Amino acid sequence: CYKVSWNFDMVLVSQNRDSVMIEDGKRVAVPAGQQHDNPFIHEIEVAGLGKLEAFPNGDALHYVEMLDAAKGLRRSGRYTLRWPGWSAFWAPLKELGFLSEDKVPGTGNSPREFLGRLLGPQLQYGPGEKDLCVMRNVFSGLEDGRAKT
Repeated sequence: CYKVSWNFDMVLVSQNRDSVMIEDGKRVAVPAGQQHDNPFIHEIEVAGLGKLEAFPNGDALHYVEMLDAAKGLRRSGRYTLRWPGWSAFWAPLKELGFLSEDKVPGTGNSPREFLGRLLGPQLQYGPGEKDLCVMRNVFSGLEDGRAKT
């Protein structure tokens, strides 16, 4: 079962976040509605874990500018890693409106708020269970005229 060690509502909010990447030196905007579409998803292999699904989640250009790394940059992205199948699960829920912020008439809550309140408590870790965080930063370019990663 999928578990969360943080605020599950923020997991839901992040499923509706526009993203910005750089591909082939050009800015690519990924609207939240397309974040889980196949052209933007790739898998990475993590030793000891196996394959993880990576999908765009946030503004990579923010970090490019913060690090003053834009000159000559060909590719940059900010991705969230999840077990394979994450995007296939969330894409139809998003399309059906389950992540909408619009209040459902007569309830006072949005579908996203409902999901957060329903699932959040059920997905918390129990005693003795542990969380895992994987972060991968890959930089490649030229150093002293030679390719380096």
